[in-house]
Amino acid sequence: VPNRPKPTQPLSYARSLLQPLYNYLVNPATQNAAASAVSQELRREWIIATIDRITTQYADLVSQLIDAHLADKTAVNGVGASRPLLPDSEKVLQQLVLDVDEVARQISTSFQLEPESISSFVRLRQLVNTRYVINVIQNYSWRSAHQKLFM
Repeated sequence: VPNRPKPTQPLSYARSLLQPLYNYLVNPATQNAAASAVSQELRREWIIATIDRITTQYADLVSQLIDAHLADKTAVNGVGASRPLLPDSEKVLQQLVLDVDEVARQISTSFQLEPESISSFVRLRQLVNTRYVINVIQNYSWRSAHQKLFM
């Protein structure tokens, strides 16, 4: 995402990712009649299972996105290149961190669940945060080496 400022807010899809589930099972104004007829515990199980499935698919897509950026940068930088992802991939990773944080906020506030209690969400967060931290470290190391060599 060249020439774009660093992201500071989650994208709209992240803000609306769990809204249909909330409307269908939680929000009294829009709740499905079948959902209101079942016990609170059964609704909770449905919510957890659905969020688990959504975040599993989200993690798979994020993994593919990160792999695509890595493959693209390796192709551009040469086979086996160790140069970090600069600068567009850093922005993509920052955006992913913001988006995943927004999903965590929704899980917590809309569904009164602890995001870390959903294993697929934990995987998603670890995937994004680990890749982001590695990229920051690589960028720092690359910039330090670059400055020592060329400045």
